[in-house]
Formats: sequence, structure tokens, C-alpha cells
Amino acid sequence: MVIGYGFADTHINDHIREGAAAGTKLFIIDPAGVDAINTLLFRNLYNFGNSLQDILLGASRRELLPTLLRDTVERSKIMRFFS
Repeated sequence: MVIGYGFADTHINDHIREGAAAGTKLFIIDPAGVDAINTLLFRNLYNFGNSLQDILLGASRRELLPTLLRDTVERSKIMRFFS
């Protein structure tokens, strides 16, 4: 699960890509939702966003604390990632 990371650090992205190649699945919590990786497609950063499409299980655009405290539907979506 990635929370609030903008996918702009190639060093970290390389590790995420290695994890993806090994079968890691990804869920993103970010105000941009899945667009947090899609914005990289428009910057042409070594096709990183496309490399994550197959491992992406979902995304949430909502703030984490209110989601955990009050939003049962969105919280269920997040919790499915762990099951």
C-alpha cells in the first residue's frame, strides 16, 4: 500500500518496479488516486505508470484518517487490500 507518495523518486520507483516483477500488488491512497502514477505517463518517465497497471489492485482519493474513522464503504475497499 502506497500512501501519499508522488512517484517522482526514480530510486524508490526502481524498487517498486522490482517488487512488481516479483508479484507485489499495489493499492494507492493519494488525492490524485490512480492518477498519481498516470501523471508520470505524460512526463515520459521510463514508462513507469504503464509498468504498474497490471499490479494495481485499487486506489482511494480520500483522506486516510476520515476514511478510517467515518467512511465504512471506502474503509472496506482499503481493507480488502489486506485480505
